[in-house]
Amino acid sequence: MAASITELSDLKAFLSASESHRDADGDKLVSLREKSETMLKALRRPVRVLIAGEFSSGKSTLANILVGDQLIPSAKVSDNIPPLVFRYGDTIGSAAGWWNKKIRAKYDYIDFVELTAQNPDFIVIQSPNPLLKQINVFDVAGTTGPAGDNKLLLQMQKRADLFIWCTNAVQAWNVKEKASWSKLAPINPNRAILAVTHIDLPAIQHGYDRVISRLQDDAGDHFGSILPIAGPRALEAATNGIVQDSKAWSSSGGEAMIARLLVVENSIRLNDAERARKFIDRHLAPYLTVAAQPPLDAANAALRVDIAPVSENLSCSPILASWQQKIDALLVIAEDTEDITESNFLQASCDALMEIADELAEPGILDDETFWLLDQFRDAVDLLMLLQLEDGDEPIERAAAVLLQVGRDLSWVAAGAGR
Repeated sequence: MAASITELSDLKAFLSASESHRDADGDKLVSLREKSETMLKALRRPVRVLIAGEFSSGKSTLANILVGDQLIPSAKVSDNIPPLVFRYGDTIGSAAGWWNKKIRAKYDYIDFVELTAQNPDFIVIQSPNPLLKQINVFDVAGTTGPAGDNKLLLQMQKRADLFIWCTNAVQAWNVKEKASWSKLAPINPNRAILAVTHIDLPAIQHGYDRVISRLQDDAGDHFGSILPIAGPRALEAATNGIVQDSKAWSSSGGEAMIARLLVVENSIRLNDAERARKFIDRHLAPYLTVAAQPPLDAANAALRVDIAPVSENLSCSPILASWQQKIDALLVIAEDTEDITESNFLQASCDALMEIADELAEPGILDDETFWLLDQFRDAVDLLMLLQLEDGDEPIERAAAVLLQVGRDLSWVAAGAGR
């Protein structure tokens, strides 16, 4: 579920309105701005799902299921490989990454040897599965060494919103696993799933009910859901989010796993939005009142009031300069045409948005933290295309609001605040 547009708009409006008051309001405003930026990032990015467990517990297979393709050959995965981060992309791709640094080199293929040789903090794998628009998947090498000695897992846990622990049904939730789990920071059971893997083995099929019953008794307090999954069968049943064999997808446990993930993802998004709303109402209301604009009452007024401020705040960066020129051209259409509803204004707006989207899609322009901006422009194009089917002044006013919003987003990212 996408974050509430109201919370997103209010947080961005506060950050914009408070920019000129930094010095006047001192440390209090600095603190409010930092908290607002943190909340805005959390609402923007997909929910982060961390997959962990022992070696040979089916972690990589489960990651492949969520991604929708066999992108991690299990034979190539070892304890030396850094964490894998799966995210959405129009095509298959990869990159080496370091925390708090922008990804520079991206590849249209996946070579774990080449990527690992760069000694990155993590490896990004890009896939066109639509599910990855809602979740990012972190895959960490199996727990190693003495129980609780896996510092990497502890570090990744801090970055995750939802936790999946894979346990091999042959020796499910064994003593070592329990010890490793006890060393982690406390995890909300409602955000934790125990994936019971390798359930398709003959030995497990005969004692399936006994295995699940024991896990409910031994691990039920730690996990909101205990879900069995036959990994290879689920992986074959669905590709890139498209189910090829509905019967196998259901019987393998793949369908139940995705359904539960989306339920928890939705709950996390609602919780983030509610927390942001309380913060906004309690601390940011005075700034938002000052920043509020008068309501729009005519199409031409909407264009003059809403689009013009965007052009006044643009810097000289190439994409912002390009956006400036396109907004200026749209203003000419709005001011020189008597009936802008019947003009080419909406089509011209679509063209402008698509051209900027093409520029943003160029390699190296956006990183993991700002990739949402490209989706914003693409969604805006879709909306304006639908508005062309409507009549009257309202579509023009709505289009003006959309242009204003994406213009603010573009300025926000260009200023470095969107990272």
